Amino acid sequence: MRRSRLILGWLVIAAAAAWALYDWVFISEGPAYFSADWRRIAVVAVLSIVSGLVVFGFMQCPEPVRRRLAAMIFGSGALLAIAGCGYSLWQLVRLREFLPEVRLLWLVLGGQAALCSLFGVLCVRLWLHYRKR
Repeated sequence: MRRSRLILGWLVIAAAAAWALYDWVFISEGPAYFSADWRRIAVVAVLSIVSGLVVFGFMQCPEPVRRRLAAMIFGSGALLAIAGCGYSLWQLVRLREFLPEVRLLWLVLGGQAALCSLFGVLCVRLWLHYRKR
């Protein structure tokens, strides 16, 4: 049973990657976007080189430093996600008169509740995991 889950998971990932590539190349015309202006390619190249150097420097650090840095980066990302949940709730309150008119109130409320609760459960589980250490 476990092996079939693994195979199914990789098939889903491969299908999603193939669909994203198809969408980028044929639907959004991504290569045409980059070939229209050389500065766009330069920005991607600079970001790639800088990111590679950052990862290389991170991997050269000793294990305890890497663990501490990873925890700090993850914590910063969690704080940003909490801020994003708060911002999206604020925007939802701002749209309280508009959403019932377009009949999207329950859809938006359900999506908002699902994303915020998913993030909340993830934070609690990770906090319990790291608290044990």
